Amino acid sequence: MRAAHACLGTLVVSVLLAAPLLAQTKSTATPGGQGKFWIGVGAGGASARVSCDACKDPRRTGFSGYARLGTRAGRHLLLGAEGNGWYKRENGIRFQLYALDAVAFLYAGPKRGLYLKAGAGAMFYVAKDTVDKFTATVPHVQIGLGYDLPLGPSFWLTPYANFQATWKGQLKFNGADVQGGSNTHISVIQIGIGMTWH
Repeated sequence: MRAAHACLGTLVVSVLLAAPLLAQTKSTATPGGQGKFWIGVGAGGASARVSCDACKDPRRTGFSGYARLGTRAGRHLLLGAEGNGWYKRENGIRFQLYALDAVAFLYAGPKRGLYLKAGAGAMFYVAKDTVDKFTATVPHVQIGLGYDLPLGPSFWLTPYANFQATWKGQLKFNGADVQGGSNTHISVIQIGIGMTWH
């Protein structure tokens, strides 16, 4: 999972470095803004739970964040890719979740504001101490909503809330399948604030 962690970190750094340049770029899109690129980052808190036939972990609250980029596909629609992460350290154990998704944002109006979000991809779970490690790779979907508040011609502040869920994953312990772990489910509730540049 170090590779997934590094991938998400690289995406966040790339977004932050590219933001000022993209914010100054003039759109060559047709009326309505089609084709204009956007990028965003966000952070907040999240509550996550992992369960399977042989395990029922309590819900844990930790730090979460995302980085995403994409293009405007219409007056009310943005499409993109998103990397999403969650982290909690408890009693010497590190709990981590990473999700890589294709996402879509449907806006109530052409001037942004309220949106509904949907996405799908894969989620990666890790729980480890200095000796042992549980892992799972699970199909993943998410839904959410948020509101873009304009702070400039190319910059928005975005309070958001997301719900993420998985199904039918295989839990592994130190690389071996866990008996009773073939029906692993993960759910995540996120609340935070983000920034978006166009």
